[in-house]
Amino acid sequence: MRLSDEELMVSCSNGKVKDFSIIMERYQDRIMRYIKGIVKNHDLAQDLTQETFLRAFRSRESYTPKAPFAAWIYRIATNLCYDEFRKKSFSKITSLNKSFTFQLNEKGDEETMELHEMISDKSMPPDEEIEKEEQRNRLRIAIQSLSEKHRTVIMMHIYQGMEYADIARELSCSVGTIKSRMHYAIKTLKQMVLPGSTT
Repeated sequence: MRLSDEELMVSCSNGKVKDFSIIMERYQDRIMRYIKGIVKNHDLAQDLTQETFLRAFRSRESYTPKAPFAAWIYRIATNLCYDEFRKKSFSKITSLNKSFTFQLNEKGDEETMELHEMISDKSMPPDEEIEKEEQRNRLRIAIQSLSEKHRTVIMMHIYQGMEYADIARELSCSVGTIKSRMHYAIKTLKQMVLPGSTT
């Protein structure tokens, strides 16, 4: 009988560490593609993939199958990618002109916006480089403050360009859940980047 990812991880945390090799077989290529899509560097992606599984293995005893294993391992990978972003110049990594779609309300209405539109303060000159740099810094800090599950969907949707259905499949949850998380994440980012915003 084929054990689920969660069953394998619980077995691993209970001492059957060999079961972790099965998990790696299932996820190594997927995590490698995901990380490479974000960092755009093969060697760095390999290093971060290895570190992802190393951290997962080290955390095996604290793992609880309350959420899908896929979401757990992707959050580890996402946080490692974001750590790399923080080490480098955020202005060279973050595209302020990248379009993405997010849910506007609970009815499911959606709108496509550009990242710079979401975080721009219309009262300031939009094209000045100093303002763009300030926007990047505010965005970096805001994303860092998000919970892991919300940061993960932001990274997967905005930085890798994955569609909601693809994210839902990778994280083993519903499309509705992904839309809800994106809506909350975008709303939170806007409130943090533009103090006084309520939308």
